[in-house]
Amino acid sequence: MKHIKYTFLSVCCLLAVNIATAQFSVYGSAGISGLKYNPEGGTSSTGSGFGGGISYFRSMSRSWEIGLAAEMATYSSKASFGTLSERYEHGTGENKSRISYSLKGYEEKQNITALSIPLILRYHYYATRRTLLYLSGGVKLGLPVSTQASINPGTVDASGEYEYEGQTYTNLPQHGFPEGMKLPETKSKIDLGYSVAATLEAGMLFKRLYIGLFLDYGLNDMRKTKDRHALEYQEQNSSTFVYNSILNTGLVDKINLFSTGLKIGIRF
Repeated sequence: MKHIKYTFLSVCCLLAVNIATAQFSVYGSAGISGLKYNPEGGTSSTGSGFGGGISYFRSMSRSWEIGLAAEMATYSSKASFGTLSERYEHGTGENKSRISYSLKGYEEKQNITALSIPLILRYHYYATRRTLLYLSGGVKLGLPVSTQASINPGTVDASGEYEYEGQTYTNLPQHGFPEGMKLPETKSKIDLGYSVAATLEAGMLFKRLYIGLFLDYGLNDMRKTKDRHALEYQEQNSSTFVYNSILNTGLVDKINLFSTGLKIGIRF
């Protein structure tokens, strides 16, 4: 993956040097756009998103162009669990315990805004004197600039097993071990890395207006952190919960960017 990034950046630099001979476009897009992942024990769905950007293309021959763009786009996804359960160790020394919890009716919505730099190779031909058809493909480097998980944890049953006491505590909400307690909705940041995506587009250009259909699919796993738990306890206050996005836990195997929809632009 590093070789792809270095090659990508090298070609971008070469294109930037020849910017004076380029044709520019501005465009907007909308469609199905989100993160693709399979949560263990739950379901996920991809939501809608929109974006916009500016691009320029240099002619390589009568039918071929190479181009570079900069765009901002939004992505949304949702995960749901009938029951989300985890078991892990918490604390150290005599305070060390084994925490077990179950969240019933857990839902999480993820919203991402990303800055992307697509590198595109485009083939085109004239269907009529005024109408040009095109097919393009390439690679897109994306960097998340804003991430947020809106979490509705539902109700919780929790217990703590303390080895040095030989005791298992349940139904003690004042110590962080409630039964059937409704938890408040909250928000959390999602820790994500960069995305390298393959991108395809097909459409038509009439005079200066163009319209096309596009598809972006992530080639790499965007997970940056995966060792957290959806529900954790504060070290200094075991009765207070800390919430994390499931995208930063071991409940998700991998995360890929996905987007498809309609793109409309004006070429100068």
